[in-house]
Amino acid sequence: MIHKRFAILAGSILGIALLAGGCDKKDDSAAGPAPTALSPVTNLKAYSASATSVGLNWTATTSASSADFSDYQVTVKQGGAVVGTPATVAKTQTATVISGLTEGTIYTFEVVARAVSGSTTSTSSEAATIQWSPAKRLTQDSGLPIKVYETTSSVGGSGLIFYNPAVSGPQAVPQNTSTIDMYVHTEPAGVSMKSASEYNAAWHYTRFSTFTVNTASLDDPQTVPPDTSTFTQTIVTIDSAAVTASRIYYFKGNDGNYGRLLVKMNPVTNSLVWGTSPDQYLNMEISYQSMPYVRFAKTK
Repeated sequence: MIHKRFAILAGSILGIALLAGGCDKKDDSAAGPAPTALSPVTNLKAYSASATSVGLNWTATTSASSADFSDYQVTVKQGGAVVGTPATVAKTQTATVISGLTEGTIYTFEVVARAVSGSTTSTSSEAATIQWSPAKRLTQDSGLPIKVYETTSSVGGSGLIFYNPAVSGPQAVPQNTSTIDMYVHTEPAGVSMKSASEYNAAWHYTRFSTFTVNTASLDDPQTVPPDTSTFTQTIVTIDSAAVTASRIYYFKGNDGNYGRLLVKMNPVTNSLVWGTSPDQYLNMEISYQSMPYVRFAKTK
């Protein structure tokens, strides 16, 4: 009899325990599903807007129509540390310019699609990231458009110093006077933009990348810069053939300074060459990194 009563008592305790467990399970189901993250932005790109600013561009989150989507947040980091205050970008915008940066410094930019405050169904997205460095924007030579003439020009064949710290800008100069320069030269194959150092064995070459971009502005966002292995050309030929757009050429000076050279299309002739022989010239704008060996972007 003792053993039987024990068995009944144990069974009763077990029943209570199961009942209690059933109550806990019911409470869990009432809490609802865990929040889900908004979709991240994609196709994040950048460009050097100035010596102290970088432009960013991205494709909107696919959660853009969600009621829980609030805005975008851009965080700037250097060596893992947050720089300044994260910027807020309206939910209808997919581009911004981040200012207050330091030339020659490579920053990591993180873009997040943020959920509305207090949302119980959504959380912010994962961060899309890109690394980029600001660089000088040079658009004028002594207050005038940057023009580089062919060597046979009656106004004097000229080269171009991309950056002269004494004047903080570009300077068109007589050929063979700078180790970081180019000038236009007439050849049977067309009009060539060359490094003046080709004509002085004591100077190093200015190297051009085989990678170019057809675009009307230096504000053209990219994901990565040309690979260093593509800077193999010492001559880039700019002929008078019809073109569809202005063109960016990437170069590296002899001291390791990288740059982007925008050669503007002549809208009248649809050519990159302006004027008539012997006074043909190129119209240019320059983005120049005065810090040696810092490219415009760096993949993580």
